[in-house]
Amino acid sequence: MAFFCKIYGLILVPSIAFLIFGFLYLKNNYYIYDRSSYIQNMSPVITSSFNLIFNLQKERGMSAAYSSGAKNLDGLKKQKVIVNKMYEK
Repeated sequence: MAFFCKIYGLILVPSIAFLIFGFLYLKNNYYIYDRSSYIQNMSPVITSSFNLIFNLQKERGMSAAYSSGAKNLDGLKKQKVIVNKMYEK
C-alpha cells in the first residue's frame, strides 16, 4: 500500500501541478495576446490623436505669437494656409 502511495505522490501530484501551472501560463499568455491585439487595433486612433495634438500645439503657438503682437507673422500665414487645406478635404 505504501508503494502505491509513493507512486501516486511521485506521478499524480506533479502531473496535477503541471496541468495547473500550464493552464495558468496559457491563460496569462492569452491575456497578453488579447491586450496586444487590442493596442494594435487602436494604433490608427493613437496615431491620429498624436497628429491632432501636434497640430493643435502648433496652432496654440501661432495664436500666442499673434496675440503677443509678434512683428513677423509669415509663419502664421503659412500655418493658416496649411490648416485651411486640411479642412477643405
